[in-house]
Amino acid sequence: MSYLGYARETLENYGNLSDTDTDVLVNAVEDFTAEKVLDIGCGEGLEMIPFVRKRGSFCIGIDNGN
Repeated sequence: MSYLGYARETLENYGNLSDTDTDVLVNAVEDFTAEKVLDIGCGEGLEMIPFVRKRGSFCIGIDNGN
């Protein structure tokens, strides 16, 4: 499967997850201010979505996806 196919499939599956499943990381750092998030090796970057939605964080993801 191509990286683009992988990313599309993952994003489709992400839409079926509950907030409990998707917000694990953002809830784990709830005591910290996270105005900016840098995710290195982020794949499709799904872990950043809750930071944008719930905190309005500015997020950048870097990945070497093939």
